[in-house]
Amino acid sequence: MSHGFLREEPAPLTQEPDGSVKWWTYAGGRGNRLLAAALQSRLGDKVTAGNEALRFSGDAAKSDVAIRQTLRELADGPPLTWTDAAGWTDASANARVSQFQPCLPDPVEQELVARELMDVNDAAGTLRAWRSHREEGTWP
Repeated sequence: MSHGFLREEPAPLTQEPDGSVKWWTYAGGRGNRLLAAALQSRLGDKVTAGNEALRFSGDAAKSDVAIRQTLRELADGPPLTWTDAAGWTDASANARVSQFQPCLPDPVEQELVARELMDVNDAAGTLRAWRSHREEGTWP
């Protein structure tokens, strides 16, 4: 089984051969994009999102301890919001999501793009699950 490591820990951090670290969240692409932005803002470059996992590389992959501490801070801190998501969205770097996008003020455009590319509920659910399993002692 290619994901047999999930038996030991529900959402493990794994060391990859290229020196990066993966956090297997299974949060989906939109939830993971928001988590990646939040983690990258705290850890530095680079955290990238996929549908199943986040990949930490560069400065962000220097320390598993720092990653786990940052996850604790995110899980225990105030919930991520759409305002947070919009703040981490560069609307000019993404594809157009509406024909009216050029007519929108920048903050409204950023939130529109964030709502298309990210999901606050999926990210919050992943952090709640991480906190719950941590309290049960099943996640470090």
